[in-house]
Amino acid sequence: MRLLTGNGRVLGQTPRFLIPTLDWCWFSLSWAIDPGVAFRRITYTTMVILSVTYIVELLPYRRVIEILFGVFCIVLLADWIAVAVFPPATGLEADLVSGVQGGWRGIHLEKNEAGAVSAMCLVLFVHEALRARSMKLGLIISIACGIFLYQTHSKTSGGFALVSLLIGAVASRAYSKPVIRRVVSFTVLASVALLIAESDEISRYAEILLDDPASFTGRTQIWAMVMQFAIDHPLLGAGYGSFWGLGDNSPAYYYGSGWLTTVYEAHDGYLDLLVGIGGLGLAIAVFDLVVRPLYKAFSSPLPPEASRSLLCAMLVFVCLHNLLESSFLDRSNPAWVIALVFYSLLFKATAQASSVAKGRTAPI
Repeated sequence: MRLLTGNGRVLGQTPRFLIPTLDWCWFSLSWAIDPGVAFRRITYTTMVILSVTYIVELLPYRRVIEILFGVFCIVLLADWIAVAVFPPATGLEADLVSGVQGGWRGIHLEKNEAGAVSAMCLVLFVHEALRARSMKLGLIISIACGIFLYQTHSKTSGGFALVSLLIGAVASRAYSKPVIRRVVSFTVLASVALLIAESDEISRYAEILLDDPASFTGRTQIWAMVMQFAIDHPLLGAGYGSFWGLGDNSPAYYYGSGWLTTVYEAHDGYLDLLVGIGGLGLAIAVFDLVVRPLYKAFSSPLPPEASRSLLCAMLVFVCLHNLLESSFLDRSNPAWVIALVFYSLLFKATAQASSVAKGRTAPI
């Protein structure tokens, strides 16, 4: 998707693996429950994507990382100041869904958003500290970020951040070392085989969890509601941005009751895509946002400036985080904006490596 200025210069270039998903979201306006609201939401989403990808396109890879590092430091500092001088930033009131008290949110809207941003900060801080071998300053910043992340009580983000760092480190080593690559491949295949062999037991355990309203801090009640809608509308869904936040027209008012009508996300990015753009849209989005980017990040050649471990870690975190929170295509979610930066960096890096391989060079 390209947007041109009057003199023909490219104003923005969306990473190619985002275009089919965006196209489907726009197409879903034709069956959206409220086309006017859906149009405004997808327009805003498209503008955010174009703006972020355009900025990343203009700047060298390292410059983008340096700017992001500086922004993360400012956000972390602001979070700590907010906690120190503004009592509501400590989240003293219980969260509506989880009932958890004392989860720090800093300058963010709620603790889960604070947890996601802090986790992505931690991934970058640790990576940059190891890259620069500056353990003094890097360690101090990482510890400050880790403490804040812990105090958000966002176990999802904290756990996934550590897993992502580990996977990123393994991916970086595995690409250049065939032995590690074979071990990783065997481990993945063995894990898949084990999951298939134990599928009945896993299904029974999942049923028990989903039947318990308190499991996953109340998320299962939301999941049950959205899954019922998905069963009734399996292919097309409600249309982009047309399941939550439409007042009396919102499907949540028909499929849920009580506090369920007051939430604005499924706390699962994949389920939000399912009820928004349907099963067909979900399939397109999973391929565009998960399968293809991760395949490129793990297996495509990258130029020396680009860090495979960082790109893999960030993209793995985004994919895992959306299992228990929602950020995919959420125009106002900081985690999605940060994810866009790394999608764009991956697109630039693989394009640069491809150009070099074909004898053409372009700055990254």
